[in-house]
Amino acid sequence: MKFTVALAALVGFAAAAPTPTSVTQIVKRWAVNDVAYGWASENGGTNGGQGGTTTTVSTYAQFTAAVAGDKKKVVFISGPITQSAKQVRPGSNTSIIGKNNKVKLNGFGL
Repeated sequence: MKFTVALAALVGFAAAAPTPTSVTQIVKRWAVNDVAYGWASENGGTNGGQGGTTTTVSTYAQFTAAVAGDKKKVVFISGPITQSAKQVRPGSNTSIIGKNNKVKLNGFGL
């Protein structure tokens, strides 16, 4: 008897939950809010490396050289990079983008 009552209660909860019926409703439900917060919202926001040079890297040496300095730049990483190091501090105006799902930074952080 207890099992039947508990099952009936769970069915009631499941039936009461709203479920999206179209892709549009799903997208709206999980939409990303592109409003900048923190430092990205100060003094007109940020643009990253938009409009700067574009470089693709695949080694630690290439990566550290590519992210150095404050000129506008976009750095694409094409595969996993492994290096035993503390941290890499990218310069200002730098966008770092992984080219695929195999990109990982192993052994160091940003």
